[in-house]
Amino acid sequence: MNTPDGIRSLLMASPYHAVPAQLRLPAVIVHSASDDYNFGTQMLPAKFVARLQAANSGVQPVLWWQTSGGHRNIINQDPATAAAAFAFMLWQTGDARYQPKARPPSR
Repeated sequence: MNTPDGIRSLLMASPYHAVPAQLRLPAVIVHSASDDYNFGTQMLPAKFVARLQAANSGVQPVLWWQTSGGHRNIINQDPATAAAAFAFMLWQTGDARYQPKARPPSR
């Protein structure tokens, strides 16, 4: 990978480098695991999420969800984690039961 072609290949495969300077995103959860064998460090997903947040011109949240465990998806975590992920999805897709309640005016 010490050649110009090798570097171009790495850059093309990098999600971090694929984020444009500005874009309007839907709600996003980036999931990583603390001992995921695909990421030797949590710096990689952290940098990716920070770049998405900086580029996002929309109002939808961009969240980083880190769990313990290895390489599995967020739904295959413990039941509480799966429930929270589904609640986030239902909130973001507009299900009335998962929308924030209006706060009473402060005094």
